[in-house]
Amino acid sequence: FDEEGKVIVNGNAGKNTGAVLNGGLVIINGNTNDFTGFEMKNGVIVVDGNAGKYLGAKKKGGVIYARDGKEIPPTKKYELNKDDVEFLKSLGYTGKFYKFI
Repeated sequence: FDEEGKVIVNGNAGKNTGAVLNGGLVIINGNTNDFTGFEMKNGVIVVDGNAGKYLGAKKKGGVIYARDGKEIPPTKKYELNKDDVEFLKSLGYTGKFYKFI
């Protein structure tokens, strides 16, 4: 965790990654397990891999970017817009990602 509110995990993370997140940036350079972003309130999660099932369950705010994952309502999966692509590029990521909000 750095002074800018950023956490970087190099490797896979477990179940409930980013649960109840209320700000900041969480970057996972690997896969996460089910319930990523559970009850998330604010902030950004970037998963450079598969974000598992039940993605964003009971999510109230914030954004999740992932290469793959199975969302659960009310969270919806979207293609990236130009601003999303630029944001991910600023973090060093290219290629196919989806936006879950």
